[in-house]
Amino acid sequence: MNEFIEYFQPIVAALKTQRAQWQLGVIALGLAAAWLMAKLIKPRLSSPTPSWKFGAGSAVRLLFPLLALLFVWSAKVFMSKSGSTDILKFAVALLLSFALIRFSIYVIRHVFPPSALLKSWERIIAYTVWVGVALYMTGLSEPIIDFLSELSFKVGKQEVSVLQVFLGLVSIVATLLIALWLARLTENRLMQAKHMDLNLRVVLGKFARAMLLVLAVLIVLPLVGIDITLLSVFGGALGVGLGIGLQKIASNYISGFIILIDRSIRIGDLITLDNRTGTVTQMRVRYTVVSYADGTDALIPNENFVTSTVINHSFFSPKVLVRMPISITYADKLEQALQVAADCAQKHNRVASEPKAETFIKQFTKEGIELELTFWVADPQNGLQTVRSAIYKNIWDSFRQHEIEIFHDKK
Repeated sequence: MNEFIEYFQPIVAALKTQRAQWQLGVIALGLAAAWLMAKLIKPRLSSPTPSWKFGAGSAVRLLFPLLALLFVWSAKVFMSKSGSTDILKFAVALLLSFALIRFSIYVIRHVFPPSALLKSWERIIAYTVWVGVALYMTGLSEPIIDFLSELSFKVGKQEVSVLQVFLGLVSIVATLLIALWLARLTENRLMQAKHMDLNLRVVLGKFARAMLLVLAVLIVLPLVGIDITLLSVFGGALGVGLGIGLQKIASNYISGFIILIDRSIRIGDLITLDNRTGTVTQMRVRYTVVSYADGTDALIPNENFVTSTVINHSFFSPKVLVRMPISITYADKLEQALQVAADCAQKHNRVASEPKAETFIKQFTKEGIELELTFWVADPQNGLQTVRSAIYKNIWDSFRQHEIEIFHDKK
């Protein structure tokens, strides 16, 4: 117990000095100023329509540590001219680690979807940063760094240390995470630009993601000591690989950009491919998601939309023409049947008001007269079967009221 007290006596004595008390006061003042400024700025960032937004959500959690770090660091620079600033140096290191942890977690949360694995990574990052700060403060970081530098192995003719591998992995992960976060930020901003065509927004978003990832690779390779000229060799090998085994994948990627640029297919379009009709719900670089009325989703390679015949019911207009066959007997009043069927369709809330629903005589048979009811539906992506069923029900009720008989082919 006495040894424990003796260990902290120099620290307590140092804190009683006037210089140390000034530093503690500056830290307290900096924390208070940072808290006050964060409180004033927070409503501006958290409003429903913020004038400044830092990614998918406001950066409220980053405000306090960053502002506190700015104030304390500025005080350290100013007071270092007149004497020791060990306490301020310690506070700067703690605030920097605190800000780094929050920023890392913030970026990860906006790159990956919520999951148990994500929470584990958040804890790993926090523990790693705090352990690094503890090692730095206790002076143990230098011998550990020297030890890791001495542990090395050869890769070809080049000798690589464990420290280089560790720093390289950290640089790669950090650079790629920041690139993915900036790509997500860019895509979100583009998707909010309602004045721009949807396909153009998707194209620009995917292009920005690809360019940011390429830029991240070009930045991180020199950081880990890899010559960028090696990319020319890698590019040649990649070209051979694409030519031999990745033709389909490359074709799907190229086809994806083609259909996004020429806008032949857009999100929300009702299309028919391979005798199946569905709505385009997502457009990815490699495939397109088409949702069908039975609740199933098909992941269709983009190449199919370029090489196959696709019926796009919404290419020029989102409205779709629906045809419904009806048959009556020769004893019924033909003009009345034509009008009643058209009125039943026009009363449905999903049937377009223009062009109006019409009923035509299709042909005469031995048993009776075949009619065809036609009308336009403005929102075919919500399904057509419910509309047909409801209109057939109305026609049945109306025909019974007007004593119009519906016949069916006995064959």
